[in-house]
Amino acid sequence: ISHLLVDEFQDTSPTQVELLRQLTAQWTPEEGRTLFLVGDPMQSIYRFRKADVGLFLRVKQNGLGNIPLTDLKLYRNNRSHEEIVNWGNQVFPSVFADADDFYRGAVQFAPAKATKGSHAQAGVTWHPIIDTNSKSTDADDEDDSLDPASEREAQAVIDIVRQAQALDPQGSIAVLVRARTHLT
Repeated sequence: ISHLLVDEFQDTSPTQVELLRQLTAQWTPEEGRTLFLVGDPMQSIYRFRKADVGLFLRVKQNGLGNIPLTDLKLYRNNRSHEEIVNWGNQVFPSVFADADDFYRGAVQFAPAKATKGSHAQAGVTWHPIIDTNSKSTDADDEDDSLDPASEREAQAVIDIVRQAQALDPQGSIAVLVRARTHLT
């Protein structure tokens, strides 16, 4: 192996990091081999698969085995208009840790800069629905009946979609759900 690229490195497990360590254990700087690890610790979501964002932070700081790494921080957001990026930069620092801590798996928020300018329809709107029911809302829940909060949520989504369609009949709408079964 001369060149090794690992994407989504923030979601690696201890076993996967150990495999990488062993694959690169005999590498020396003069051989010209390269290790390229890509990841965003703020997007780590696979803890249930034994992923540990603390590993990402540790490798970023200490390298992998005897391979030192150069940390490159990307800050440009090429996907969202500035209203959305600015909203995220304002809200999310209070959700993330004050500093990276690989022992706790705590990640500090890193602000972004929008490359897309302002857009009249870009923005963030909250539509909170308070659920006082203790019924499970897990994706694996086999019960097809909706609790009152889920009914209100479904109706709110329908209303929002209809309003958006009325404002822009040719517009594109996406509805994100935890599991496909929730779409019904």
